[in-house]
Amino acid sequence: MRDYFHHYLLRFILWLMCALPGYAADTLTANALLDDLRRQVDAAEQTFAQNKDDVTQLERLATASTHLAQQAQTCLSDYTQNQTQAQQAIESLGAASSDDLPDIKNKRKELEQSRQAAEKVLSQCRLFSLRINTLLEEISKSRQTLLHDQLLTPTHSILSHLEALLQPEVWKLDIINTANTLWQPEIAWLNLPIALLYGVGGLVLGLFWRKRARNTHQARQLALTTTSPTLGQTWRYGQQFMPYLLSLACVLIAFQLHPLGIPPLPDNDLLGLAHIVGGTLLALGLIRVLWLLSGRLAFLRYTRLYLLAVVALLVAIGSLWLGYRNFAHLLISGVTGSLVVLLTAWLLLQIPKEIFDGLDEGRAPWQQHIRQHLGLRTSQFVPGMVWLRLTLALSITGISVLLLLRLWGMPEQYLTLLLNRLDSGFEIAGFKLEPLRIIGGLLVIALLISMTHVLKTHVAENWLQRTGLSRGAQETATTVSGYIGILLAILLGLSVAGIEFKNLAIIAGALSVGIGFGLQNIVNNFVSGLILLFERPIRKGDWIKVGNAEGYVRDISIRSTTIQAFDHSDIIVPNSEIISGQVTNMMLNDNVGRIIIPISVAYGSDSERVMHILQAVANAHPTVVKDDESMRINVLCRGFGEESLKFELRCFVRNIEARTGVTSDLNLAIDKAFRQDGIDIPASRLGLHRVAAIPDGVP
Repeated sequence: MRDYFHHYLLRFILWLMCALPGYAADTLTANALLDDLRRQVDAAEQTFAQNKDDVTQLERLATASTHLAQQAQTCLSDYTQNQTQAQQAIESLGAASSDDLPDIKNKRKELEQSRQAAEKVLSQCRLFSLRINTLLEEISKSRQTLLHDQLLTPTHSILSHLEALLQPEVWKLDIINTANTLWQPEIAWLNLPIALLYGVGGLVLGLFWRKRARNTHQARQLALTTTSPTLGQTWRYGQQFMPYLLSLACVLIAFQLHPLGIPPLPDNDLLGLAHIVGGTLLALGLIRVLWLLSGRLAFLRYTRLYLLAVVALLVAIGSLWLGYRNFAHLLISGVTGSLVVLLTAWLLLQIPKEIFDGLDEGRAPWQQHIRQHLGLRTSQFVPGMVWLRLTLALSITGISVLLLLRLWGMPEQYLTLLLNRLDSGFEIAGFKLEPLRIIGGLLVIALLISMTHVLKTHVAENWLQRTGLSRGAQETATTVSGYIGILLAILLGLSVAGIEFKNLAIIAGALSVGIGFGLQNIVNNFVSGLILLFERPIRKGDWIKVGNAEGYVRDISIRSTTIQAFDHSDIIVPNSEIISGQVTNMMLNDNVGRIIIPISVAYGSDSERVMHILQAVANAHPTVVKDDESMRINVLCRGFGEESLKFELRCFVRNIEARTGVTSDLNLAIDKAFRQDGIDIPASRLGLHRVAAIPDGVP
């Protein structure tokens, strides 16, 4: 029986192994992959040997080699996994034995062949990876050497040009050579009028557009300026310079479609001096622009970037004069490009910031409409806006940094590796962080939190009002749905960001330790908030008294309750104090409340008449409860004072919030009735009557 069971168990294991995906490497596919990779590596090495002195070709070759390195790494990863899976499958079959079934022996042999084939492919992938990495290192060294030679190899200085041009025959020879170069028959002079026509057409179109925009979009421009002053200023500058920019763009398009074919100018002393003078004027103009911008842009002034740029431009002028033309070109083009990138990034950050601030404050009518649709109060920020701000800032800052690195000479090879790293992510303490996915997760959180607030407002205003639930139940459902929506938004955002929930166990463990040491009060308030939301001993708008705090409940959050006192000051009470302490709710089941009015009359007055007047005054007031036996109007004689008889009027009013006004009305009516009947009140008692159980400041 035991051998029978062992026989069928081995057959089941064999069937399971056959049911799994095949581990053997496809020989034809592997050979095709290796042959293609071998051809590309051989071609890259041959190209490098032929173009060691060409920086442009080296950059292209470095980019192509980087892709080859990624293919080799993919080959290593895939076939390492195949080898591991084959080895695990072999181990699952157990040690080889002469008693093994033929099927098991064949399967073990097949898996062993698969493992050996994967190992063979792996060895070739390692060889290709080594060759590509060696090629990349050689390309990097050659490129650095060429760039060093280009940047630091001097040409003629300004003094050498001036000394040469002091000789009249040099002037004449340089002018003749330059004129002959420009007037060679290769130049397509007929295309020059076409370029001019393109430019004039673009100028006319731009002037027409500017005139039409000024006449028909004044209201839109005013709204735009109100929403974002920076965007409005940019719009006005765009209107002003659009004709010239459009004309220049049309000329460039014309030159692309109809090239002039201008040959390269000769490198002579006259043009060399003109080049130095032009570069110097350009650098001085950039310094002037930077100086003006530093007075208008705070980030340039506070970070002192303009000083660094001015120093670089001054170094560029000195390099031009000394003959280091390529180095000067690098500095001038780098400063110019950096200025464009930084200004563009500043606009892309400043304009959304002003629009977001306007949404938080409700400046423009369309922003007020959005706030009303979201159900936001005057001082309340748009929910989820902080995540949208963070996402935008991270995206624009990251793109700007990449552009600046590329602008200042970062090889395309390293830029490609950096972008791949940002896309694939990197691991920190067991967590795999993918920056691009993190930015996407932040954007998802921002959008979902905003949608949660819209949905919560819609549920409160439309759906729950038709359910017949009480006001407290509606508020509880609205609050709980808001917290659930925020929780789901965070979880979905974390999922999009690539953070696995199994890794959150570490965070949960850290939180448990924190709760054990320092977060007891926070957790206590959190649980108390849940109890308040579901049990509803207090609700928004209730008049409550907690310890020394008394006023109206304005908000019940998950951690604390906000009470607005009668002087309109806000008192923040932790939820745990409300749950564990004594709370007086004046409006828990209804708004009915009792008022007590003490009255003193002089000795000798008709006591029965006094009690009748007090009873009649209470019956005559419309808000006093008169139709409920449990809340009858009572008039009591409380005792004999030193100078007067003491009476007391006790009655219930339908709205406890109006008790102060009702008390005032009853006091005035009692005074009037006593005067008409000649009932005197002792002079010593003609002060202000304190109403029992009504604190000072109650409305």
